[in-house]
Amino acid sequence: MHLNAATLKKLVDFTGPSDAQIRTAVRVLGGLSGLWLSRTARHRADGMTEDSLTQRRLAECQQLLHSELGKCAILLVFSKPLAMLRNAVVLPVRWVKDSAHSSQFPPALHELADRVRHAVFQQWFSPKSGDVPTEPPRWGLHPACSGDWQLQDDLFHGLESAWASLSAGLVAAHLGLLPQMTAFASIALQDGYSQIVEGLTEKMAAACDFGATVFAVDSRQREAAQTAARQFAPSLTIVSAEANDPSLKGVLRSYLPEFTDEPAVPEHVKDAVFQRCVAYYQLFDPRSKRAKTFKHSHLQPVIIRNCRSQFREKIGEGKLTHLVVIVSGSPDLQQLLITATGVSRVLLLHTNDARQTNAAMELQREFPQSCLASFVADDSMPETFCREIAKFTEHVPPEQVGIDVKSGTAKMKYWMGRLAHPENWILNLESAHVDNVAVPGTERVELWRAGVSG
Repeated sequence: MHLNAATLKKLVDFTGPSDAQIRTAVRVLGGLSGLWLSRTARHRADGMTEDSLTQRRLAECQQLLHSELGKCAILLVFSKPLAMLRNAVVLPVRWVKDSAHSSQFPPALHELADRVRHAVFQQWFSPKSGDVPTEPPRWGLHPACSGDWQLQDDLFHGLESAWASLSAGLVAAHLGLLPQMTAFASIALQDGYSQIVEGLTEKMAAACDFGATVFAVDSRQREAAQTAARQFAPSLTIVSAEANDPSLKGVLRSYLPEFTDEPAVPEHVKDAVFQRCVAYYQLFDPRSKRAKTFKHSHLQPVIIRNCRSQFREKIGEGKLTHLVVIVSGSPDLQQLLITATGVSRVLLLHTNDARQTNAAMELQREFPQSCLASFVADDSMPETFCREIAKFTEHVPPEQVGIDVKSGTAKMKYWMGRLAHPENWILNLESAHVDNVAVPGTERVELWRAGVSG
């Protein structure tokens, strides 16, 4: 059935509908009926317990907002109020790879989906420099519910407000991440500029009726959203996208981490689960507490096992007992090296810079087998290195000593390598980088004797 403004009005615009009119509406709307009927009409329909078809259609809405790959929920406002329906409604949709858009959706939604697809693969998954531009992967938009209907353009106004939800859904689908169906958004982006969304309060109310815990809005509407949330959903978290950064990444930066579900803990770097974890981690600012917590719980254990395996293959287990490292302001790398090598003693060389000193003390708390030694990055540095390393490795066979040359300035690395005993092992840890951030799981152990070129 073609559902345009006129046909839908004939179907559901009754202020005192009969049971027969409610049943007809449920049959036509199909799986949407449980999401679209007003509270009064829904209550009446729920009472028709003898009508099994009506009950099946209403029960579908319990499944429509379950998390599935490619799924997202968009919020729409009818062009004209209809007595038996909500003013704003939830429409669950799904991105399907290698397919065309569903004919059940109106041309305007097809056009929006095309623009979303183009923006996602030009901005979020932008080609690397020098790559030949290719046609974006084919993803089609489909209903995530049953129903023998075709929605028409004149049913809704402000379709643009579905932009953020559709974009987040497509990014998550392409990354293989499941959506968090309790996160909703109403953010419009048109012609490179974010737009003020109409019907925001009604959309928030509809989302909250179906379990919303997070709602994303343009930063200019944050105050209005917070005011509305205090009235009917005090626990709702309002996330705002910066209106002054209307790029796709700018809009989704704060929302997408809330929209995606946290993956399971992986077993190995080659697991598909690990790649999903990396994709999830890369949604966050790597400096944020949430990113660090996720990295330590999901990525770091697997990375350590992978690096430990590489060390064993190169020199065997237990060959290194002492490790010398220069502490950086971010101690993650040193934590990885110390744990992966499994050494019994560690010398932590650090400057008197507050950040490095704090990082060194943090490492010493985590690894009680370590000792600290400070140095000044001037002409006295080589002498300090020589003295502290000699003291640390006294009576230790040189082939059991590892010297890390990954951290520190070029001059520090030079002197670390220069002062190493010919039988010491020189350690370096390389990895691929995206936007100057190391990609977890790409760590590559480099190991060579001090007397041999690396």
